[in-house]
Amino acid sequence: MPCVGCPGVWSIPDIYNTLNNENWNITYGPTQPQQVHFSFASDTAYARFQFSTLASSPQSYLKYWPAERQDEPITVNTEDWTFVDGGAQRRPLYMHQATTKRLESGCKYQYQVGSQSPKTGSVEWSSTFDFHTASSSQEFEFLITGDLGVTKAVALPHLITAAQSHNYDFIVNVGDQGYDLADFEGIKGDQYMNMMQAVYGHLSYQGVQGNHEVTYDGSHYKNRFKMVPYEESGYKDPLVYSYNHKSIHFVFFSTELYISDVYSDHEKELQEALAWLEIDLGSVDRNKYPWIIFVTHHPIYCTAESKSCSKDGEMIRNGKTGKDGKRWGALEPILQKHKVDLYLSGHVHAYERTWPVADNRATSMDYENPSSLVALIVGNAGEAEGNAGYNAAASAEELPDWKAFHYDGYGFSTVKATPSSLEFTHKEAKLDGSLGRIIDQFTIHKEQDDNEN
Repeated sequence: MPCVGCPGVWSIPDIYNTLNNENWNITYGPTQPQQVHFSFASDTAYARFQFSTLASSPQSYLKYWPAERQDEPITVNTEDWTFVDGGAQRRPLYMHQATTKRLESGCKYQYQVGSQSPKTGSVEWSSTFDFHTASSSQEFEFLITGDLGVTKAVALPHLITAAQSHNYDFIVNVGDQGYDLADFEGIKGDQYMNMMQAVYGHLSYQGVQGNHEVTYDGSHYKNRFKMVPYEESGYKDPLVYSYNHKSIHFVFFSTELYISDVYSDHEKELQEALAWLEIDLGSVDRNKYPWIIFVTHHPIYCTAESKSCSKDGEMIRNGKTGKDGKRWGALEPILQKHKVDLYLSGHVHAYERTWPVADNRATSMDYENPSSLVALIVGNAGEAEGNAGYNAAASAEELPDWKAFHYDGYGFSTVKATPSSLEFTHKEAKLDGSLGRIIDQFTIHKEQDDNEN
């Protein structure tokens, strides 16, 4: 029997996804707003909100205001489109999106989204959500998670608490959500997005596509996360984009373009994405953004007992083999050329970090002014498939010199960033729903005068 909550199998309420009754297992009316989430455009100057309804609405709205000035709401009309699932039923979902005017820095906002009933003309509003914009301080914190299902979402209660604490500016998701978004004519995707309202409705989503979001040419990801700033980044769809936040330039890049064969012309898609990547990384002012973090789903360095580590990672690093037998599209040389600091991924259901690494060799055994990138996997938020396996009997001689640490339990990461340091903490999420111990901590230091334009 397949496991409950795995891809293609129905999910159930459990101790993780029913916290404070903020769960997906409720019934929404035809024009009742659901699946509320948002993303910042850049440095939290603007926010773009997105939500769904089960029926078409004559008009939908975003209404927001500074929390301390509730008598000054700003109302924005939405842009609307119909997303049709690729399954046999051709099930429609009605999508709504609105962008704020320029936001004040260091401000807490509240907001609602609403849709007009075609029968009564009245507007049905969502509950009130809140979010905050970044302060003027160069120090800030953000969350990292990945590989999170509807069932057995072990880290979810802690992500909700963190998201609603206003201690973090945004959440980075390294892909694989819901398991799968397209299951059951997209109903599981609806369930997942409603479950995640408690996170994504309060904390900006900055994430990337995983292999569990590739069905139907990736249409579920492209439509459900259309609010990410891909247009501002000069790309054609949400699979690839960049985002600046204080001292960090983030690149979000779908390595499904290397792995998956669901795209009609994946070689052309990959070539276009790599051409964009060269331009984007080449335009970064390293005096303004001393850090570059590359976010994707598939790792290029890992040691789990999986072809994702032994085969796929090497192919992404060194390129695909063309029909002529020559390799093309190698990712690692591009990242090395532009001095990317961190390669952040998931897919392997574990936590793993490397020493600074290049060309499959460690370049140092500390994180002081590293000359090459550090690879970090945070793919252990919790899903029904279970976590990755490691060869516990492997000797030090059998392991690559770049391996620093791994943990095959559940958890999530936080990052405290300044212009000269990135401090990482990985926290355990226990199976009983409680928060466990600190599993790992490390800090990357950088001398600012080492930066180059």
